[in-house]
Amino acid sequence: GMTSRIDFENHFYGVLTVSLPSPLARDRMAASLFTELADDLGFALHKIETADALAESETRFRSLVDGAPDAIFVQIGGAFAFLNPSASTLFGASSCDALIGRSVLDFFHPDDRDAVRQRIRMLNEARQSMPAIEETIVRADGQTVAVEVSAVPFRFQGENGALVFARDISARKHAEEQHRKLEEQLHQSQKLESLGQLAGGVAHDFNNMLQVI
Repeated sequence: GMTSRIDFENHFYGVLTVSLPSPLARDRMAASLFTELADDLGFALHKIETADALAESETRFRSLVDGAPDAIFVQIGGAFAFLNPSASTLFGASSCDALIGRSVLDFFHPDDRDAVRQRIRMLNEARQSMPAIEETIVRADGQTVAVEVSAVPFRFQGENGALVFARDISARKHAEEQHRKLEEQLHQSQKLESLGQLAGGVAHDFNNMLQVI
């Protein structure tokens, strides 16, 4: 008989054994072919194991991000490769699938596209993380939304891309604008009050001067 290890890159999977007539078992060509078969089995098992690990990893990834309140998407080559439901809602799409393959740049305000294009290049080519910055997206219905966007290099379905996090900050921006307006109103009111006090003081002094005259 013949026996050979089934392994690949230091991963041991088992032993392959066959029973053969003695003359064939001692044949060098037959032994070489048998060893090659064992090697092919090791390679095949390694591929299956790698594919299973990748599928399990993607399943865990999807379960984590699908329920996230913030928009999360993956871009590969500047196009959407994956979006969670929050991202679909943020971009105003009817479904996540409706955006797959679409250019990410198409959904950012023209004033921000050069910066977004540069960030995509740094993520995809230089594999460099991008810190959070404020940008404006343009929804499918044309409405603009202020967002805070950060991203990290990410490998998805065997390709290099980026995992992007986008948070809708329009409510926060509106609150900040309201606060700014209130401060302006208060400042204006204080100025008017000061002018009133000054005018009152001048009138009082002028009245005193008239009495002296």
